[in-house]
Amino acid sequence: MASRPDGRGTEELRALSIIYERLDRADGSARFAFGTSNSTLTSVSGPIEPRPQSEHPSLTTLEIHVRPLHSLPSTQSRHLAAVLKSIFSQTILLNQNPRTLVQIVVQALSVSEVAGRSGTGAGTAGVYGPGTIASVVNSASLALVNAGSIPLRGVVCAVAVGRPTTSVPSAPTTISTLVLDPSPEEISSLTAQGVFAFLISSALSVPSAGQEPPTELIWSNWSSNNLGITKVSEGEMAELGRAREMARQGAIKVWWKMRETVSGMEAETKRLPEMAGSRAIDNDVTGKRRAGGEEDEGDENENDEMKI
Repeated sequence: MASRPDGRGTEELRALSIIYERLDRADGSARFAFGTSNSTLTSVSGPIEPRPQSEHPSLTTLEIHVRPLHSLPSTQSRHLAAVLKSIFSQTILLNQNPRTLVQIVVQALSVSEVAGRSGTGAGTAGVYGPGTIASVVNSASLALVNAGSIPLRGVVCAVAVGRPTTSVPSAPTTISTLVLDPSPEEISSLTAQGVFAFLISSALSVPSAGQEPPTELIWSNWSSNNLGITKVSEGEMAELGRAREMARQGAIKVWWKMRETVSGMEAETKRLPEMAGSRAIDNDVTGKRRAGGEEDEGDENENDEMKI
């Protein structure tokens, strides 16, 4: 198995980081990162009351905003917002809460892929690299789960796949090397790359213990320096199939990591009301003690006045 700049194998993900931020004025929020270079933060609000001009009589209105780390949103940010809307319109059950609004705000917290060259055939990764796009999708999914108030078909998990600078698969017998979750150091040397987003849901079929969860590919921007320029060969079609399967296996790994963190999130959510209740009881007892103390002082003063 080929070695990569960071020592990973071709089918290895970077270390995954998931943090539920509990942002103020948001129903759900989460931070996701591949390694230390593709961190993104997403907040979710909803269902809430929409503006009159955006209200839909039979569906939930979905708004998605992508904020860059610096400056104002660019054309690429608006394009990424449109991509996210196409993904999560397939995931959120928009017919469950008509005349309401679900608002998703995403921010990239790293500049490692937000500038410079992203490889030939970059597609939407001209500004936001494949790792950042996948991270955005995953943090948005986690924020929706964290909100708990928005009905979903399942969880969307995304990973990137790339082809390093090697011989292009021009024939079925030519097998190119693919890498899962390319790092920023690898981006400039890719001759093909793309993000694959999979819907993972028990509604598709109920997995048995030890089996893989059911998956459905709902979006990809796989792009090659040969696609659209020359006739697509059988080798390139086979390569796309291999890239999809590699991404599917990676997305399942992301899903398992998400599943591990959700149990901790639920325990924390249950603990918060208990802590709030205990504080309320303490405050109530303290208030009674204070009231009792004031009454006692009043009795003492009254007795003093009687003695006088």
